[in-house]
Amino acid sequence: MKARGDSGGSAIGSGAGYTDSGSGGTIKISGGVVDASTYDDANTAPIGGTNTAVEITDKAVVFAYNTKKDDNTGISSTTGESQWKGIVFKGKTGKVYGNDVTLSENVVIPDGFTLTVDEGKKLTVAEDAIVVNKGTIVCSNGTLENSGTIVNKGTFTGTMTSGSNSVVTALALSADMFVPNPIPDYVYTGKTIKPGVTLKGGLGNEDVYSVSYSDNTNIGKGKIKVTANEGTWLTGNPLELSFTITKAPLTVAPKEGQILYKGETIEYETYGEIKDKAVAFSGALSISNKVIDKGTLELTTESAAIYELKFLTGVKATHFDIKPEDADVTLTPNGSNGWFTTTEGITFTAPDGFTIAQVNGDASTPTYGESFVFANAEGTNTVSYSLQRNGTTYSKSKEVKIDHTAPAITANDPVIDKLKATFTLTDATSGIASYSYKLDGGTEQTEKVEDAPKNSCQLVIENTAGSHTLVLTITDVAGNEVTYDNLSFNLLADLTVTPEKDQKLYKGESILYEVTGILDGDEPLTGALELEESGTDGIRTIKKGTLTLKEEYKTKYALTVVESVTATYVNTDPSTIDITLDEAGGNDGWYTTEGGIIFAAPASGDFVIALTGSELKADPAYESSFTWSTEGSYTVKYNLRRTTTEIVYEKTKDVKYDHTAPALKDGAPTVSYLEATFTLTDATSGIASYSYTLDDGSTDPANVGHNDNVNGDPEAPSP
Repeated sequence: MKARGDSGGSAIGSGAGYTDSGSGGTIKISGGVVDASTYDDANTAPIGGTNTAVEITDKAVVFAYNTKKDDNTGISSTTGESQWKGIVFKGKTGKVYGNDVTLSENVVIPDGFTLTVDEGKKLTVAEDAIVVNKGTIVCSNGTLENSGTIVNKGTFTGTMTSGSNSVVTALALSADMFVPNPIPDYVYTGKTIKPGVTLKGGLGNEDVYSVSYSDNTNIGKGKIKVTANEGTWLTGNPLELSFTITKAPLTVAPKEGQILYKGETIEYETYGEIKDKAVAFSGALSISNKVIDKGTLELTTESAAIYELKFLTGVKATHFDIKPEDADVTLTPNGSNGWFTTTEGITFTAPDGFTIAQVNGDASTPTYGESFVFANAEGTNTVSYSLQRNGTTYSKSKEVKIDHTAPAITANDPVIDKLKATFTLTDATSGIASYSYKLDGGTEQTEKVEDAPKNSCQLVIENTAGSHTLVLTITDVAGNEVTYDNLSFNLLADLTVTPEKDQKLYKGESILYEVTGILDGDEPLTGALELEESGTDGIRTIKKGTLTLKEEYKTKYALTVVESVTATYVNTDPSTIDITLDEAGGNDGWYTTEGGIIFAAPASGDFVIALTGSELKADPAYESSFTWSTEGSYTVKYNLRRTTTEIVYEKTKDVKYDHTAPALKDGAPTVSYLEATFTLTDATSGIASYSYTLDDGSTDPANVGHNDNVNGDPEAPSP
């Protein structure tokens, strides 16, 4: 890890990168190689800061220095330095912290830096670790055990333990010195590929080798040649590394939602094609059970050399096992014996995947679309039309027979008279012969018309309130028949709303009413009754207001609201109404009447009252009043409840109650020589004042009567 501090700021620590110092904290460095530096003339320490502690553990290697100053302190805070473990350079001077430290990282000691292994310290270079010394290593009194590699390009003073590896001046190239290892595969792009390789760990910035590439464009094995730079600590023959360039994935994705006829080519798109590297196929896709398969589609030999074919499975299509020229419009006559009886025209809908246009007798260009409607001309007609698909036109024709002079009803909605519905059946030509119907999916009923044929007759249905459906078939004398299979109507029950009499209503309260005629536990009403005018107090007539049937009940009830009832209106929000206490009889707002303070509900008959608070039970007792008799200063919590709506309003009042008179403590004074002390007490409201006469009003100024006011605690002594 590398960190560089901006001018005037530390690299790692409070305020790092800024001129202010931050609020401090703890910097923890556990393992790895940390290279922290500053470059300012103020010689700022690169690690630490105001109120900042530093912890170094787990064999970490820490360089902390200023690039302009050799005497940099490196780490501004040494709190806990005795607990550090690792190798720490403060400025350009480094040493071993901890009695036994193992260096397992690759690291470079730069020129001008000195690492000292002090007496009593042991530094072990791990087996796979490489230390490149360009500065100075001093181990005259400490212990240095080299199980790895020390490349000395600077100064080495001292000895190593018996059995240690020798210090070398150069290191031969090897593949395990570089990362990544192994080099991952790369996908062919048609361009040269140059994977980056670097020396492991702290050696990554060493300019001791050069890299060249070969066979790094085409599919196969790419080569990387690593050559040691002359005059560096890296030597040996050039090293050859390799990596694999794989084929580029090419995905064939059939187009979703295709409509295909026998013999037609299945369309698809390709994804992953490389610029200037065209793709060619042989074979074709196939379809089975409405799912497009890869079939015989393959890349040509040339394309297969650079692409790997992938196929998007599961794409569905519609497939018809007929040739496109054999596709045609399907018409279904709605009458008997191949005759149409519709009066709204006959729709010619193109087969799936085609467009259609009616061919007119003139030379005008037909307009193609999904369908066209042939006008309903009675008789036998030959309808000419064209089908188009994929740019090919197919000429077609069909014979159509139409007789739309069929019986009818004058309206789909019958005449409703509460629980009776009347349909009028008509036929202007041959007249009505018979009709049959099913009510609400029940048994079919057939009726022959008396004195047929008739141009008009009526079907009268009487039933229960609510929604009903009717399937009606009418046949005329000529044999034309019409069926109305989705007739619906509603029979309505009477529903009467009568406001309660003699109501007293406060502002915003709902008007109470009774309802007659509700069926089966329904709740058909929404909205509310309203007063004809509610701006002032007085007697008001109750009106329908917004009260109406819910949407789902408008097909079941006929609503009537009685609008002749009156109510007494009070133009006051009931939530603002509160009790009024009698005036306090004592001083300073204190109630002193023995027996307590009476809390009486306001507007007798309109409200009741209940004491609440910490003693409130599940169901407080509501009365016309309650009495508060607890002495002291309290906030009394109580509820007011409307007697009609039973809505509860939470209230509070601050009261002060004291009906106990002050007293002389212990009934006598405390005497000490020429001084008598009387203690006056009052446990509730406290002593306000006192007066006294000494020795029956002697003329001695000291013996005249006194009246003194007392400010302070409820219990105050008096001389």
